[in-house]
Amino acid sequence: VYGDFSMKQTTAVKVFNELQEKAGIYTFFRDGRLVCGKIYSDEKVSKAQPVFEYGENIIDHNLQYIFPDEAKVKIYAKSKQSNGTYERIELGEEGGDVEHWDFSAGLDKETLKKNAESRLKNKKTRGGYKGTITSFGWSRVEHGQVVQVRDKKYEERNTKNFVDEVEITMSATGGYRRIIEIGKTYRDGEFKTIT
Repeated sequence: VYGDFSMKQTTAVKVFNELQEKAGIYTFFRDGRLVCGKIYSDEKVSKAQPVFEYGENIIDHNLQYIFPDEAKVKIYAKSKQSNGTYERIELGEEGGDVEHWDFSAGLDKETLKKNAESRLKNKKTRGGYKGTITSFGWSRVEHGQVVQVRDKKYEERNTKNFVDEVEITMSATGGYRRIIEIGKTYRDGEFKTIT
């Protein structure tokens, strides 16, 4: 889908960044293996959604809640045409979440834009968390899994998020700890093709 491309005087990191930005293909390590693919749609990742709640199993955090009107989202949308080419649209702002959407085949540019604008508007009505939480060694959490972050005081901030990174620490004084980097907000059915 991405096609051939050439980059002169470059590094592997720059190539990986190009693939991430333009095609939504992420490069990361999972279980000690270098993986290139969709970071949030690996079928091997557990479907369990552990719950982390303030005052319960969140020991420490540096979470920041992004309110809906402050959210930055960039959407790359495409629709395959009958001749094998793609109609493409990009909308939104740099510096926030990046989403790649495959809409149903045969959409003209105007319809594709309307669908992408609807998706962008939907994304801008919901906030989400950025940052890390420190919890106990259990529940087990892995990179790419979905976790729930809950706040009894501000229930409107309860979210489901992908995990971007997990660091495990162990010490005589602190015990077994799991530091979880909270990624983009998850919505049920988000990674199916839009029809």
